[in-house]
Amino acid sequence: MVNLEIFSVDGRKVSTLLSSRIEKGEHKLPFSAGDLSSGIYVVRLIVNGATKSRAIIISRSG
Repeated sequence: MVNLEIFSVDGRKVSTLLSSRIEKGEHKLPFSAGDLSSGIYVVRLIVNGATKSRAIIISRSG
């Protein structure tokens, strides 16, 4: 089971990119920031109960 989610820095879940069972191996998932405003977000990946988190920065010009 794989879950891939994006959270704002205050801990609010803003998007679920993936929540399903997938085969072992390397996978790519296209991502568009869509309606997310500029700022720092946390991407959390959970695979079979193991969690990894990384910060990302979304920068919008204009």
